Amino acid sequence: MAKVYLTIDTEYSSGLVSDLSAADRRDNFARSIACLTPDGPTGLTHKLALFEEHGIKAVFYVDPMPALVWGVAAIEDVVGPILDAGQDVQLHCHTEWLELAGDSSPLASKRTGRNLYDFPYEEQCEILAYARDTLVAAGAPVPVAFRAGNYGADDDTLHALRTIGVRYGSPLFHAGQSQLRARQSPHTGGKPYRASPVRRLVPVACNHARHHHRRLP
Repeated sequence: MAKVYLTIDTEYSSGLVSDLSAADRRDNFARSIACLTPDGPTGLTHKLALFEEHGIKAVFYVDPMPALVWGVAAIEDVVGPILDAGQDVQLHCHTEWLELAGDSSPLASKRTGRNLYDFPYEEQCEILAYARDTLVAAGAPVPVAFRAGNYGADDDTLHALRTIGVRYGSPLFHAGQSQLRARQSPHTGGKPYRASPVRRLVPVACNHARHHHRRLP
């Protein structure tokens, strides 16, 4: 029997941010995490209940970067229910939050970018170390697996993951819809990667997302 990893990217939306207030965070949680609809929640708590009902284990890739603007408590509200339900929390990272963070950015350069591959290796290490430590501060076990926001990883990302102790990566689609970018770096010299520096790459075989929330029975 084939083994299947069921994974869920679990994240606040930087695109829904308006004023970074506490009310803004609550609205973002309702829309992006709880996914509230007139028929009830379709997001995190609903999925957790379905998985428990059917005896399914899943991996929730949680993005801790919103802590830059709303504090660690915003991430605790996501991590807590997942762990309480006996599910797995691993590391996700959307670098769009660095622009919203301003002076709170962990980068001395204050560089911003939509994807991890917009940053040099050293800054990817800093970003990923911040994300890892924040996820743990929110109550999660030390992560061993990672998925880049927007699948925006490159070869430097894999080396940065090894540097911070993350052993498994899921940064690309099996069919090549999104692939690791090769560029000039201390590790590749601009050549395509040949062997992953992380212990195992797990490509995404199927990606299913709905633009309109619909509650599943």
